[in-house]
Amino acid sequence: RRGDKGMMTWLVFAAMLGTVSLDVDFVKGLLAIPSESRSIPECNRAVAYLTNYLAPRGVYCHVVRTKEGRDALYASTVPGKDCDYAFVSHIDVVPAASPEQFVPKIIGDDIHARGACDTKMNAALMLQSLVLLRGKASVGAFIATDEDGCCGEVPTCTMLRRAGFTPKRMLIVGDTSGGTTNIIQIAQKGHWGFRLTARGKGGHSSIPWKLDNAIPKITAATEKLVAVYPKPPKDGGWCSTLAPTILQAGDAPNSIPGEASVTFSFRYIGKNDVEDLRKLVVATTGLEPETLYCVPPVVNDPDNPLIIDFKDAMARFWPLKSPYFANANGATDAFQFSDLGLPIVIVTHDSVGGHKPVESGSLKSAEEYLRFFVYWLQIER
Repeated sequence: RRGDKGMMTWLVFAAMLGTVSLDVDFVKGLLAIPSESRSIPECNRAVAYLTNYLAPRGVYCHVVRTKEGRDALYASTVPGKDCDYAFVSHIDVVPAASPEQFVPKIIGDDIHARGACDTKMNAALMLQSLVLLRGKASVGAFIATDEDGCCGEVPTCTMLRRAGFTPKRMLIVGDTSGGTTNIIQIAQKGHWGFRLTARGKGGHSSIPWKLDNAIPKITAATEKLVAVYPKPPKDGGWCSTLAPTILQAGDAPNSIPGEASVTFSFRYIGKNDVEDLRKLVVATTGLEPETLYCVPPVVNDPDNPLIIDFKDAMARFWPLKSPYFANANGATDAFQFSDLGLPIVIVTHDSVGGHKPVESGSLKSAEEYLRFFVYWLQIER
């Protein structure tokens, strides 16, 4: 398939792909829905918008609802619950500073709106790919509504998997970790969120000698743990990292708290890192960590034939961009599929401003990715 045959395949598809264009109205309609993660009704409205677009165009749609009432979508070019290849993305966004951020504005090649970067445009172009791939490839899409599994008792992609929806060969995650078209992320850190709590004796601040203030205890424990945990190199590097993120204590200015806590974010790469850190926490602070959540890392073999094929096809499609493999420090929905042992790639269209007041994505880049997916997923494997 590679070499002369691969080039001929590419030339044939290149001629055909010139007729494929991004449905900008579809993208604008999705961006205009204020589907902030905290707003279940708006997230559900976005799911309904997608279903109403896909189903009349012959894409099979299944909506599943969490116990909290949050919808998620599985869409596919084939009936049933199995597909060969699957897209993964989410259509909820972080809060906007004003309603104006949900009014899409096209400026030159870019579209500006909340979600144009993180990560509604990725979801939209992937779902339009399904419309174009009907009858040509077995491809599904898991569309989440809970910001990488952070809302609700069960993450929405995990809920879809428990309902039986299953990819069999490979997953393509659309998220903004890379930020540009030529980056193919093939590893993602796991994330352990845990809390340490120190207890003492609280009471009125006018009699501190009779009390046992919990604040100095928790700050001392935090300082000890941060001091003993290895610091990352100045350039970041690919390593596990530990950071305190939330300090909680007290509820009145004239009251000494009898309890104080600190929350830590542990981004890790090794399968034993969580247990190793748990032991270090207990030995260093004398406190037992309370797990708030723990998601596994995503690890791929860079020599996997499908991953190599994906990269080679990108190199043919974007000969001037030199696609390369990288690792993701942040979170995506990829972790919800790591147990399958399937190859997973994390990619994105060119975009900037995820979680920032000004967010935009390149329409040209999104259209190119749409064409790439239509091309690559039709190649006989």
